[in-house]
Amino acid sequence: MTAGQHPGDGIVCNGDFGARRAMAYELREGARPKDVLMKLTPQQAGRYTAVECDVPAACLAGRRRLWLVSAAAGGTRSGMRASTAAALAGRFTVVHTNRLHNLTFQLLERRNR
Repeated sequence: MTAGQHPGDGIVCNGDFGARRAMAYELREGARPKDVLMKLTPQQAGRYTAVECDVPAACLAGRRRLWLVSAAAGGTRSGMRASTAAALAGRFTVVHTNRLHNLTFQLLERRNR
């Protein structure tokens, strides 16, 4: 993922809290894309999962490229909040997919309208 990363890229995580934790660990050194939906870290929230923004479409505004990191068993958007899935589907298209054993990375680019 870091090889294809551009300045201004964002990350959107789906699945259990493992995807977000894995990305924080793997990208702990150097520049990394902003987790654009995270409103509060797990530490700030005092729980195992982050608190995500209330209006995903607003949090995605201005982003040209996103990395969707998914640990969801049923597919990259399986179990995703409906408001998040709708914001992605209406604004972004998948341009690249990379599947690992338990994670899937998709590079999403904003559709021109």
